[in-house]
Amino acid sequence: LKLFEQAVPEIAEGLVSIKAVARDAGRRSKIAVVSTDTNVDPVGACVGMKGTRVQMVVQELRGERIDIVEYSIDKSRFVANSLKPAEIKSVELSPDGKSAVLVVRDDQLSLSIGKNGLNVRLAGELTGVDIDIVSESELQENEQQLKEQLMAIPGVGEQLADQMLEQGLFTYEDIIEMGVEALEKIEGIGEKKAEKIIEETRKLYEALMSEEPEGE
Repeated sequence: LKLFEQAVPEIAEGLVSIKAVARDAGRRSKIAVVSTDTNVDPVGACVGMKGTRVQMVVQELRGERIDIVEYSIDKSRFVANSLKPAEIKSVELSPDGKSAVLVVRDDQLSLSIGKNGLNVRLAGELTGVDIDIVSESELQENEQQLKEQLMAIPGVGEQLADQMLEQGLFTYEDIIEMGVEALEKIEGIGEKKAEKIIEETRKLYEALMSEEPEGE
């Protein structure tokens, strides 16, 4: 922090402040910065013209890589920023804000994870969020598997399966636990049809459970 105060006048003047730091000494650091002046770009101020300011710090740390990202009180945005230089397509934050699933393009997967998982680990430390990253193709594959599982329920076609996924009904357990009320939110499903779907789902779930080897 002292090195940045010396290299960046805006930090010394209080126009830019460092909100969080995550570091693997000698390898890589991530620093989250914020500006108190809307006319001052906090990341640009720390990087400097043609990277001169951050390079001064890098040289002092003997080549340690430093990622400077913008802090945000919006946790989803902050998490997305923390993975830079990787580009994030979407962030799904858990209700308690402690974990997040990030979707990236296939060509951004290795960059977002980093060598030996270092980039995502430091991003997690910086934000205090347990981050899981999936590629677009992985997401599509997972969604297709979930959809096919739902379509195995008698009375559930492709369109209805899509609507169920939109309602957060991803598994047989979800359907059983969330019950009739969740299914009735889907257009075209009345109480009787909802009860029938749950009944059929319960049968499939019990059959699956009986097939699992003991001890698992």
